Amino acid sequence: MIEISLIRDLVAIFGVIAGFSYYVLIVRNQNRISKIQWRTQLFNMFATTEFQKEYIELLNWDWTDYNDFEKKYGSENNPNAYAKRIHIWTSFHTIGTYVKEGLLDISKVYTVSQMAIVQWFKWKDIIEEQRKRYYNELFLRDWEYLVDEMIKYSEKIGHPFLPHAILSRDIPDK
Repeated sequence: MIEISLIRDLVAIFGVIAGFSYYVLIVRNQNRISKIQWRTQLFNMFATTEFQKEYIELLNWDWTDYNDFEKKYGSENNPNAYAKRIHIWTSFHTIGTYVKEGLLDISKVYTVSQMAIVQWFKWKDIIEEQRKRYYNELFLRDWEYLVDEMIKYSEKIGHPFLPHAILSRDIPDK
């Protein structure tokens, strides 16, 4: 016959297992909700009028060489331009970091991919020069990673991206 103490111990064990299982489910759900809220905040940032204005403004900047760029948009001569540029650059770099660390899935950020890719190709030469002059090879590397992953993903789903066509305003016929 089963003793009362054995039944009591089994009930206690199952109670602990049920409590732990409940805790795990609650934590998972909270993490999922937190990720959704976090993603929503991230993407809402891109939907702001201010971000869109800065994004377009940066696309319209032009320069002849790196020295001309520094005269027009460098931090010493034009702190406002520097602030706008760094805001856009670090936004894409941050998303790249999240993708690299597995916090964001590349398919979820595909909606902002064209923005990140177009800006990258606009600024690639300037960023590479700044890596040499001021920073190191890791400067904005996760933005570059994001662009590489976005291009791979766009090709994978059958939507190859043509950033040079958009930058030059010479969009080819389909």
